Amino acid sequence: MSTLIIFTILCTNLIINSFPTTAVSTIKVGDQLNRNSQLLSHDKVFTLGFFNFPDANSTYLGIWETNDELSFTNKVWVANPSKPIIPSSSIVLMIHPDTGKLIIASGETTLVNISDNKFTPGDNLTATLSSTGNFKLKNETDNQTLWQSFDYPTNLLLPGMKIGVNIKTGQSWNLTSRLRIGNPDLGAFTLSWEPTDEASQRFMIRRRGQPYWTSGNLNNQISPNKFEFLTVDNGYPYNVSYVYNNDERYFTIHANLSVSFSDCMMRCWDDCSCLAINTQENGTNCVTWHGPKSTKFKINQADTSERKYVLESQHPSKATTHIWAPIVAGIGFFYFRSASDYCGILRREILDSKLRRDEEEMTNILLG
Repeated sequence: MSTLIIFTILCTNLIINSFPTTAVSTIKVGDQLNRNSQLLSHDKVFTLGFFNFPDANSTYLGIWETNDELSFTNKVWVANPSKPIIPSSSIVLMIHPDTGKLIIASGETTLVNISDNKFTPGDNLTATLSSTGNFKLKNETDNQTLWQSFDYPTNLLLPGMKIGVNIKTGQSWNLTSRLRIGNPDLGAFTLSWEPTDEASQRFMIRRRGQPYWTSGNLNNQISPNKFEFLTVDNGYPYNVSYVYNNDERYFTIHANLSVSFSDCMMRCWDDCSCLAINTQENGTNCVTWHGPKSTKFKINQADTSERKYVLESQHPSKATTHIWAPIVAGIGFFYFRSASDYCGILRREILDSKLRRDEEEMTNILLG
């Protein structure tokens, strides 16, 4: 008997109607989120709060799509899947004032340690539910992310999440099935992104640690490369890619929704392997280049070149301040000229207009 396993990719382009005006997306040290309150992402797409599965006498902390009619079962992330809590009106989510950790507590008792971050007295800590569905614990003093839910996926992959491994820290990003519907405890199946040799990666599903299914080698290139373009049932396309370097090897997806130049800047700043960016001509996604920090870009004035905005140090000796430097670099593919000069002129006008918009937006961002 053959078995079909489907991993669902969730689209986050949602329409929200109405929400309480008091909803917030962030808690800080001293705040408490109880069972009757919730965090709402800035764009109102995601909600974080306590919940109970139907017919289950246990409480969990999780994230769900705000307008999902089946949100009582369709949680995109659960903080304590293997540590259910007995329902109580005294349960709260908070940042511990002494340890700086995200915890679920009841009175003076810590029920669940959600984060494992180290704490330094005086840290200005906040926990924010972002518009991507990522729940981040940050030190606002130095803008450092101390912990994030995207590093601990459960059974569902959201755009921006990773499946793979951080070579430097040993952190693995895997998806694990639920024990059953209505019980988020860890199930028998795990999806991972594994190297087969120095030039290939593959998906692997394991059942209780034993190989159950493999995709086979998906790509034979070491450098970051988009190997497939998927379209889900609702028609929204997803950009599927992977990163392979000395620090990280992972698979990820990004929703091709309308993005601005500033969105691409933030995506690159949050990715340590990102070297340069631009936006696609149709404005639906970011184009990024990855590699070692020693990578150098050469100026190329040819018609076949593509503009890149490269993150460079403004003070190389200190390496503390960075700027976006626009350069033109060769992109290494065959370009066939149109038989019509008009088409070439029109294309240049479109690209010039797009470039002006990007530069104006970048200037506005830098000038505040």
